[in-house]
Amino acid sequence: MVLHAGRFLDAGLRPVDPAGLAGGGRMVLAVDPALPMAEILAARRRIAAADLVLTPLDRDWMAALAAGAAR
Repeated sequence: MVLHAGRFLDAGLRPVDPAGLAGGGRMVLAVDPALPMAEILAARRRIAAADLVLTPLDRDWMAALAAGAAR
């Protein structure tokens, strides 16, 4: 899952509701590396996953998100 511009997106960059993704498995949340920690923690509280891994978005993902926002 990706957090971009305050919205949660799936790998296809389609909007997704984080509340509906509860589960016992591991979930990965990719975030903009420049995002303030307070926003990351607020997003974390909206996800009910027991094992959430945070990872920074790389340049390719950031470019894809920027291209999607320009549409």
